[in-house]
Amino acid sequence: MGRAIAVGCAGHPAISVPTGCVHGFPAGVTFAGTAWSEPQLIRFASAFERAHPGPRAASSAFVGFRAGCGESHMGTT
Repeated sequence: MGRAIAVGCAGHPAISVPTGCVHGFPAGVTFAGTAWSEPQLIRFASAFERAHPGPRAASSAFVGFRAGCGESHMGTT
């Protein structure tokens, strides 16, 4: 997750797509773009989800997890 936070702190848009679980832990892929490319990133993430269907159940251990520039909070969102 460190790289996704760095991208966000640099002002570049990024979107994460859950991809399932690896060894019992939630996994995902993060796509980053150039400034003001949010519409293209959303279309790309949507196309990725359609091309790679599969289980995407969220783990209850990670519900309420939020990350900002170097900080995380557990609890409710």
